[in-house]
Amino acid sequence: MSFVETEINGQIMTIRLNRPERLNALSTVIRTGMAEAFNRFHEDNDLEVAILTGTGRGFCAGEDMKESIDRGIPGSPKEFVEENLVDPFQTGALQKPVIAAVNGFAMGGGFMLVERTDLRIAVKKLYLKCLKRNDGFLVVITMVIMETFLILLLLKWLLDIEYQLKECIK
Repeated sequence: MSFVETEINGQIMTIRLNRPERLNALSTVIRTGMAEAFNRFHEDNDLEVAILTGTGRGFCAGEDMKESIDRGIPGSPKEFVEENLVDPFQTGALQKPVIAAVNGFAMGGGFMLVERTDLRIAVKKLYLKCLKRNDGFLVVITMVIMETFLILLLLKWLLDIEYQLKECIK
């Protein structure tokens, strides 16, 4: 089973995080799979748009804390992704649009993935949360997105990918 699945339909690549039992938490295998998928998207001149989504009830729960504890090193394991594998989505080198089809919880690092995308599509009620430490205080940023109908109409008009987006956020 692949923890990051890709599907190409015309000029659109769908990148799906597929570890629903861990709410698609950012583990080493997820980060490596995302880097491979975004490199493929970046290098393929026939692909114009990527849709990033998750499987199950969570888009991405953020850092895989179980893996961090097992590893004995907290925080983002960027150095644990294969040595010569750079993710153009994470570095900002990607010059193509990425759409987040957010189908559930997006917490911590998952929130930051959504934040990094160019356009965000979500289920009618969505809970996004990002916890950041700033000068000793815990800052909680919370958003609730209620309606996406106008965004879906805009996408249909601009990119004609309404059907694929609906499939991603089921």
